[in-house]
Amino acid sequence: MLVVLWSYFAIMESSKFQATFGKMAMGLRVVDQEGKKITFHRATARFWSKSFSAITVLIGWFMAGFTKKKQALHDLIAQTYVVNKAGLQLSRYYPPVHPQEVYTEGPQV
Repeated sequence: MLVVLWSYFAIMESSKFQATFGKMAMGLRVVDQEGKKITFHRATARFWSKSFSAITVLIGWFMAGFTKKKQALHDLIAQTYVVNKAGLQLSRYYPPVHPQEVYTEGPQV
């Protein structure tokens, strides 16, 4: 049964859908640090890392509510993000800004 679950999550999250059926229904996608589709290897790491989220008495999942980038423990380990599909599409029009490209007035600290 564990192999079936691993296969389902890893294949679906690394596929062109970038989500399981439940995430698709909620309009969510799993992406890497650049907002791109994750690899099968990263999806596998994300799946197996969920065991750490579980053995911490589910604190690993609750971490998403308190981390700066809203990542659960398994997302931190696998370096993935669960994002809203609408936000992902918006980011194509507004690419991420790199810190060295930001101009601020006054002395640099």
